[in-house]
Amino acid sequence: MKKTKILIISLLGIICIISIAVGFVFFYPKALKHPDNPGDSSSPIEVNLQISDNVITMLNSTEDKIISAIGDASKLWSMFSTHSRLNVTFFGKNRRLEPFSYEDISCETQAPSTQQENENGNANTMNVVIKNEIIAPGQEDPDCTGPACGHIWSCERSGDKNEIQRFNIQLNLANFDIRAENDNNDTYNLNTLIAHHIGHAIGLSHCSAGDTNESCNAKLSSNLSDPPENSIMYKRVFPGQVVNTISDDDRNGVIALYGELTQNKLAIQNEMQEFIQKANERCPCHLPENETDSRYVLSADESNALAQYQATLAENNLNTLEKRKEYAHYYQNLHLTAYGKISIPAERYLLSGLNNMNGILANIPIERLNAMRLVIVGNIAEKKSIIDDFQFELDPRFYEFTVAELNSLIQIRKAIIDEISRR
Repeated sequence: MKKTKILIISLLGIICIISIAVGFVFFYPKALKHPDNPGDSSSPIEVNLQISDNVITMLNSTEDKIISAIGDASKLWSMFSTHSRLNVTFFGKNRRLEPFSYEDISCETQAPSTQQENENGNANTMNVVIKNEIIAPGQEDPDCTGPACGHIWSCERSGDKNEIQRFNIQLNLANFDIRAENDNNDTYNLNTLIAHHIGHAIGLSHCSAGDTNESCNAKLSSNLSDPPENSIMYKRVFPGQVVNTISDDDRNGVIALYGELTQNKLAIQNEMQEFIQKANERCPCHLPENETDSRYVLSADESNALAQYQATLAENNLNTLEKRKEYAHYYQNLHLTAYGKISIPAERYLLSGLNNMNGILANIPIERLNAMRLVIVGNIAEKKSIIDDFQFELDPRFYEFTVAELNSLIQIRKAIIDEISRR
């Protein structure tokens, strides 16, 4: 009975913290949602990317550097970088070791896609709905003779429009030295290779590496040009080359295929970045158990509430690694989807809550403040667990948001303690 009461108080506290102190509810109202069809002119076109587990063991680098390099490559093609409706996101590791099979894609069993005109008047040319992977077979492959190769599966849909259903980016580690960091001019940079081949997977191309300008131009129609040398999609990736930004040509190519974000969506992106910057600027943010300021050290009541919260999770088998990972990925999917499906971002509410925290808390009864203080330590522990346990399995942008959210919760806790002391 006591544990049930604690759980109820905890749930109420979470609602109070999020909806009153912060002002944002994760389950956004249905009235703000756009249709779920990825072809809708306002919704992002999602491309999800994973890395096979064996790539980590085969590349001569540390796991965090490898994941960071691949995450940065995917972010170059996200809607935050291209300002297009295409959103490439990286979802960490899986265990597939070999290339995907053609038999795994059956065009006949898939319903034809509805071609809708986007806000620029261009029909969608691609809708990736299946996980895509970065692989490293670990042996020579006659179908992949360069440092990296792309394998793309597509189905003909409407007229001459092909929809890419799946792709693999294959690293040729048997014959080429590929590094997550740029060691020297003899090694290929992982970030640059992955970014280039993501570009191919989403529909961008270039002339052959051996083509002269004249032979290349002869292949192109009058309204196309070969990507310039400063582009990710230039016709060659050189050893030692590191590309950290997309060019205007890269961006224009993606926009031409998928349509440009509206000004409203661009403004939302700026607010997202502002929240992350402000939340982290207000730190250092020490965890309650690591606090050195006597005003904010973990109290006995908070310790007891945290222990009861963890016991309740254990009783309901919600503290297993599998369940916590499921929870983390659920909120990641919800958060990333919300970027393109609501007109007011969570970050706006979070930022407003931080900026107006003292005024908000001043109007909350003391009993609720004490309940909020007891439950917020559980929220802090939960966010810290996601950051520590699943850093390499989360999309880099959601990870960045979660770090800022953790820092915000730490600041909210301090503000609650200050308000209680003032009373």
